[in-house]
Amino acid sequence: MQYPLLTQPPLINKTQGTAVARKIRYCNNVFKRMKGLLGTKTIGDDEACWITSCMSVHTIGMRYAIDVYFLNHHNEVVFLLKNLKPNLFSPVVWNAHSVLEFKTGPERSIRVGDKLSWEEWP
Repeated sequence: MQYPLLTQPPLINKTQGTAVARKIRYCNNVFKRMKGLLGTKTIGDDEACWITSCMSVHTIGMRYAIDVYFLNHHNEVVFLLKNLKPNLFSPVVWNAHSVLEFKTGPERSIRVGDKLSWEEWP
């Protein structure tokens, strides 16, 4: 099952004034959250998976490593986990409300404390 990609507006880092992702997979129900990026061979550098109501993730059955950014209710980054390899579990981040997953690789301008937003971007 493919989930539609949200392409507008992009995800931006309001703290640093940078675009982070132009395509977002929105996983907002129990079935989409359970699937996440499972079954994908890879995703684009400008693509992310946003999983809501989430404090922990796993990569069981994944084919590639991911970078995971945990966000609180205000979309502020509270924890980040780089290069989570296949078949592993992340720690539980108790103050997280949602998670952004990216493929490991390109360096992103996201740090703990940054506020992310979905707004129009010039």
